[in-house]
Amino acid sequence: MLAELAALGEASGRFHGEVARHADRIARADTLESVAGAVQELVGEARDIEAVFGQAQRPTR
Repeated sequence: MLAELAALGEASGRFHGEVARHADRIARADTLESVAGAVQELVGEARDIEAVFGQAQRPTR
């Protein structure tokens, strides 16, 4: 269980860093295409972290 918590903390930390990186990209964007690209990547990463947390919530046997 401790290993799972450590993995969740690591995944959460990575996601936090990615959100900050994409927020910076969006703030500096000069075209809608570059905003859209950053948002698409962010959505993909949000789905990835959602899957990690969903996996952790499943009961173990």
